[in-house]
Amino acid sequence: MEHTTAQAGSPAAQGRNSTRQFVVFRLGDNEFAVGIEQVQEILIFSRPTRVPRLPGFIEGIINVRGKIVPVINLCARFEIQGRAQDSETRIIVVEVAEQTIGMVVDMVTEVTRLPLAAIEPPPPLISTVSSTFVTGVGKLEGRILVLLDLEQ
Repeated sequence: MEHTTAQAGSPAAQGRNSTRQFVVFRLGDNEFAVGIEQVQEILIFSRPTRVPRLPGFIEGIINVRGKIVPVINLCARFEIQGRAQDSETRIIVVEVAEQTIGMVVDMVTEVTRLPLAAIEPPPPLISTVSSTFVTGVGKLEGRILVLLDLEQ
């Protein structure tokens, strides 16, 4: 399986700079981001092995350097109309609550820094609807990034 590796910055260094570093990705027409400190690597998509009787948003499992990793399709999980899987589709491998999981995304667009001042809590209506997933909203060069809380 071909892959590229994302390097995580140390949380201490991020605090000194009053910015946070994020991996930005697309699901359909929407941009989302996760903190780079949770990202282990970004893989070129290859079809996971299906496991019977799993929820529809779980694509299956993959082998990442000898470790079996469950793979979640974020478009299906968030009920977002994504694109057909193609050469831009990626699996972002993350560490969540001491468990490694893969997240299928339409494409990874960039790794960027956001000043803490550009990060706001989600608006009240959004926070009641999706508070389990959304930790905040980032503003970047006229774009809005939905910041995900992977612990949820």
